[in-house]
Amino acid sequence: MSEPEHPVIIEMHRRFSEGENSDEVLNDLVERNLITRNGNIIQIIGE
Repeated sequence: MSEPEHPVIIEMHRRFSEGENSDEVLNDLVERNLITRNGNIIQIIGE
């Protein structure tokens, strides 16, 4: 059985599928201290 998706991943997928700009979504998540971003490497904070 696979692990349930993390809430941050669910939010990212929802916002991407709604057509939001990916850089804007990722920058928003960084500003909210939910992820770190180094180029193409994204890490969920607390994982």
